[in-house]
Amino acid sequence: MPRIYTSDKINCSDRYVYEPLKAPASEIRFLQLHLQRTPINWHDDLTTRSESTFNVSLTTTGCDSDAGIDLPVYHALSYTWGDANDVLPLVCDGKIKEVTRNLWEFLLQIWERVHGRLREDTFCSIIPFDNLLWIDAICINQEDLVEKSQQVQQMAQIYSSAARVIVWLGSHDGFAEDAQEVIVPLDTRGTFDYDPCPPRPDSRMTMLVDLDAKWESKVDREETLEILDTIMEAFSQSDWKSFDAFVALMNLPYWERAWVVQEVALANHNEALVLIGSQVWAWATLVNAAHTLMVIMYLINHEKDWETASKWPKDRIATLRSQSVRLDRFTADAMSEDRPLSEYIPSAIFREMKASLLVDHIYSLLSLASDRQTCGIIPDYNKAVAEVYQDVTYYLLRTTGAKALASCEICRAEKLNLPSWVTNFAEHGVWTLNIPRVDINKMRIYAAGGPRKDFTYRIDGQSLALRGRRVDTICHFADILPSEKFHATQWLRNFQAFVEEAVQSHGTTIENAWRVPIADQIDTEQIRATKDVSEAYNELVEHDGIVILSHSAVAYAWAVQLWGRCHSPFVTQKGYLGLGRPCARKGDVLWVSSGADTPLILRENEEGNFQIVAEAYLQDFMDGEVLISDGIEEEIVVV
Repeated sequence: MPRIYTSDKINCSDRYVYEPLKAPASEIRFLQLHLQRTPINWHDDLTTRSESTFNVSLTTTGCDSDAGIDLPVYHALSYTWGDANDVLPLVCDGKIKEVTRNLWEFLLQIWERVHGRLREDTFCSIIPFDNLLWIDAICINQEDLVEKSQQVQQMAQIYSSAARVIVWLGSHDGFAEDAQEVIVPLDTRGTFDYDPCPPRPDSRMTMLVDLDAKWESKVDREETLEILDTIMEAFSQSDWKSFDAFVALMNLPYWERAWVVQEVALANHNEALVLIGSQVWAWATLVNAAHTLMVIMYLINHEKDWETASKWPKDRIATLRSQSVRLDRFTADAMSEDRPLSEYIPSAIFREMKASLLVDHIYSLLSLASDRQTCGIIPDYNKAVAEVYQDVTYYLLRTTGAKALASCEICRAEKLNLPSWVTNFAEHGVWTLNIPRVDINKMRIYAAGGPRKDFTYRIDGQSLALRGRRVDTICHFADILPSEKFHATQWLRNFQAFVEEAVQSHGTTIENAWRVPIADQIDTEQIRATKDVSEAYNELVEHDGIVILSHSAVAYAWAVQLWGRCHSPFVTQKGYLGLGRPCARKGDVLWVSSGADTPLILRENEEGNFQIVAEAYLQDFMDGEVLISDGIEEEIVVV
């Protein structure tokens, strides 16, 4: 039953109705929060409640700078909507407008800072109460899909032109004050020669390399240890309660919201403000705290004989490290220039961002892309999800070639009834073999389809025609299923048994099998593994749990964990060994397209067409060997 609102002037029929924008592509609404509040009763089938609510008004202004129309001074809000069913009323221009509780509590926080118990804090001088606000849930008519589509196209201007972007994390006073105790000592700007706004997303790796070199300097080493001791002492005095509070802060739903990436990235980071409960931080403060934790983790792992390292609660640090990396990536994305949409899409998938509308996995990135005006992807909320994802795949095929097919997987495509050659961009954890984890030189680690061959394709409706060669057919897939409690040593022992069985079955010798569990990659720079890595493989297979592993064995184990969690080994009819997604099965075909980085696993249907099952690593076929050998190139149709 809907709520019924009553007061001296307002009743249930007085619902706010948006006046259509005369020019949705060049106008923006802004919100004005007023000091006076209106007493109001609301009734539903469970409760009757009396309370005063906020008075707001909406004003419309043009945003065409070419016509000499400049935007007023305003602040833009970045937040999570929260539960769509948990709503509270506002009085908007004398009418009732419902908003989610999280947004209502943000307005309450501002109102109290100016008119109530928090009037004396510095927030009032930072954000004057009479300033305009831009809040998507109110300033955009969410029911008008045409208006919404056109307003989303203006996101770049809205957030980059704001006097400040306010990051609202919610009313979490319960742990916000405790988190403050750990954020202050972690905010060590300048201590580690770190720029909180790096020019490229690979700056974190450059920082670690530089730090590794500086670690040999006794002066730098002693100074760093002194800083870390100071931080550790501050933590231990609070029984790590503040540390746990920071973990809780970094686990808030806000950090998983897809739109956060662009809203924060488009802001001027020196002006972005983080508001949680009664705490206020500069955005750079959180970024530096997260970065310092990354340095701590690195140094503790690096300095094996540091006597105080054992005092650190490594389980807490490991938990928080993944969250701090996410925060650090936002800043990297913000300062990355000339990055097309094709580079943002895979990184966004890796971050596992969430969106209530599946199309927003794409639309939330458009304002960041340097080619947003020419990529051909325009926000349109009247389009079906499948149509949007297919348009994006068209774009990726044009700009990245065969790489566009690397993240395709039949199991994910079927969930949205997509053609198998269209990526389900809403799925988390799409991890391709040839997209560098740290994009230092945009390396191309594989060239299965030849280093100089052009990738050719033809699109006919929902079909994709590809030219290339069949390599072989999968005859046996290992029963090594990924699990939550992944153990690299046990996985490798199962893999070793599988290889021995394959050798016996085919009467052939499989050389360099140790390359397969790690897809022939050993570190974050995606360098092909060298022969000495085989010793690390043998060490892990034979490990008895008593002898301490060598550094190379630990690195190998991490690589196995990366690939083994989501891949299983297979063997082909001709005795070749490979690594593929668990959705592959016996009878699937290995295919290499000209110009492709990696082979594809295909599945033939009754009509003689094919579906893309997933990409694959196939030992001895990652450097163009299939095109050098004798074979017939053919064209197939992928549906």
